Amino acid sequence: NGITISNHGFQHIEMGQLSEAKQIENITKAQEALSKEVGIKDNPWFCYPYGDKNEFTDSASKKAGIKMGMAMKS
Repeated sequence: NGITISNHGFQHIEMGQLSEAKQIENITKAQEALSKEVGIKDNPWFCYPYGDKNEFTDSASKKAGIKMGMAMKS
């Protein structure tokens, strides 16, 4: 029971507008904040802000330690 707290990006910006390096930085900074502020270590999930991604997002997510990315159309 309970809830899952996961990564949604440090700045909540559209990932599809960023280079691979900037995506890695954004995801990694959010991972570090989750670890420091909430105690969540090795978080494997990422939800793309606005459901947006580009050709770099999958590899950037993987390089930042993400195992599963999600998007939701609204």
